[in-house]
Amino acid sequence: MPELTQSQTALPRQTSLLIASSAIFAALVLMIVSNPVGPISYVLVTIMVVFGVWKGWSATRRDPLWLGFMLMLFELLSACFFIPDNVRPVATYSLTLLFCYPAIPLVLRAWKGPSSGFKLYLIYFGWCLITVAWSVAPEYSIARLFRSVLLFGAVLLCSVRVREPSQMQRLVRNMMLAAIVVSLITAAAALLLPRSLTWSDLTALNGPSAPGADAAESDQIARFVGVFDNPSRLGELALVTMGLILTYFQFATRRQRMGLVAAAMLALALTAMADSRSALVALALGSSLYACWRYGWKGVLVALGAACVAVAALIIAGPALAPYVWRGDIQTVTGRAQMWPFVIQQIAERPLFGYGYSVAGAIFQSRYFPVWWGPFNDGVHSSIHDGYLSYMVGVGVPATFFSLFIVLRPWFIIFRHPEDPWCLKRMFFFIVIPILMVNIDEEMVTDCIGAAGLLFVMTWALAERYRLGLVQQAAFARRQAILDLPRAAAALSFSESPL
Repeated sequence: MPELTQSQTALPRQTSLLIASSAIFAALVLMIVSNPVGPISYVLVTIMVVFGVWKGWSATRRDPLWLGFMLMLFELLSACFFIPDNVRPVATYSLTLLFCYPAIPLVLRAWKGPSSGFKLYLIYFGWCLITVAWSVAPEYSIARLFRSVLLFGAVLLCSVRVREPSQMQRLVRNMMLAAIVVSLITAAAALLLPRSLTWSDLTALNGPSAPGADAAESDQIARFVGVFDNPSRLGELALVTMGLILTYFQFATRRQRMGLVAAAMLALALTAMADSRSALVALALGSSLYACWRYGWKGVLVALGAACVAVAALIIAGPALAPYVWRGDIQTVTGRAQMWPFVIQQIAERPLFGYGYSVAGAIFQSRYFPVWWGPFNDGVHSSIHDGYLSYMVGVGVPATFFSLFIVLRPWFIIFRHPEDPWCLKRMFFFIVIPILMVNIDEEMVTDCIGAAGLLFVMTWALAERYRLGLVQQAAFARRQAILDLPRAAAALSFSESPL
C-alpha cells in the first residue's frame, strides 16, 4: 500500500482556518457566558464591536444603502445592558457622527433646494433649535437635536440612492437583516445567559408600588428583557422586525420565505415573553387594514373572522389566559392614567412654545406631579409613554401638528396614484400604521432616534422621494402637452392664470 505524502494528509487551508475559527469563537462564547459582565467579557465584546464597526464603515463607503443596516443595528443595540451608562452617550454620538457625517452636505443641499418635505422637516428642526433657548435642559435638547439632524441626513442619503424598485428592496432587506440579527442575539441570550440578567420583575422596572398598595397590585411579575434594559425594547424590536419582514415578504424567494417565517415567529415569541402587548395589537390592526384594502370585501370577512376566532379563543380559554391578558397594572395602564392628566395640564400652560426639544420627561420633577413613586424620577430620560404628548410638551402643539402634516402628506398622494412600483402602500400598512398606533402609549416617532423612529422616518423619506417623482412627472407631462399644442393654443395656455 503506497504511503500518503504530507500534502495529501494535511487538511485544506480553508478547512483548517474554519475549524480554528470555530474553536476560538466557541471559547469566546464560553468565556462570555461564564462571566457576562466581567472585564474579560467587556474586552472581547469591545474587540468584536470595533471589528464590526470597521467592516460596516467600509461597506457604507462603498454602498450607502448599507447605512440602513448599520444604523438599524446601532439603534436596536444602543440599549444593550453590556454598554455601561457612562460609556453609552460617548459611543452613541461617536458612531452617529462617524457614519452620518458624509450626509451633512446633502442636508445643506436640501435646505437650499426647492420646496419639498425634506425642506419642511428642516424648518421644523429650525423651530426645535429655537426652543433650546427656553428649554428646561438646554444641553440635553441641543445634543439630542444634533443627533437627530445627523441621522436625518443619513436617512436622506439612503433615500436619494433609491432610484428604482430593486434599490428600495435592497434597503428594506438590509434593515430587515439588522433586525433579524438582533432577534437572534436576544434568543441566544435567553438560552445562554443567566435568568437574573435576562428577566426582570415589575419592581425593578417600574419602581416601588404606591403606598398602601395591596399584594394584588404589587405582585412580582417576571418579564423577559433579553440583552436590553427594558422589556419595551423587545416590543419595539418585534414591531420593526415584523413590519420589515411583512414588507419584504413579497419580494423573497420560496426558500427565503421559510427563513422569514421562522424569524417572524421568533420575534413574536420574544415579545410575548416580554409581555409587550401594544406591538402585537398594532401589527394585527395594520395587517387587518391591509387585508381590507388589498382584497376588498374578502379581506373584511377574513379580518372579522380572525377577530371572532380570537375572541372565542379568549372566552374558551378563560381562566387559563386571564392571568396573562390582565396581568400587570392594567387598571391604570401601568401608571399612564395617573400621569397623562398632569401632562395635558402642563401642555395647556405652554401650548405654543413647549418646554424645550425632547425634554418632556423633565416635567415630572415638578412638585405638583401627583405620582411620587414609580419610574418618574429620571428627569429628561423619564418616558411620558405617548409620543404625541411628548412632542406637544417639548415643542408645542402647532409644531406637533406641523410635523404630522409633513410625515403624512406623501401618503395621501401615493394612495391616489394607481401604480405602486416601490410597494410603498404595503409599507404603510405594515410599518407606518403600527408605529403610529404604538406611539399612542409609547414614544416611537422620535425624529430618527430609536429603531422605530429611524424606520418611520426612513419610510417617510422613501414616500416623499416617490411623491416628488410623481410631481416632476406630472409637470413634465403638462409641459409636453403644451408644447404639442398649436402655437396660438400654447400661448393661451401660458397666459392663463393659475387661479
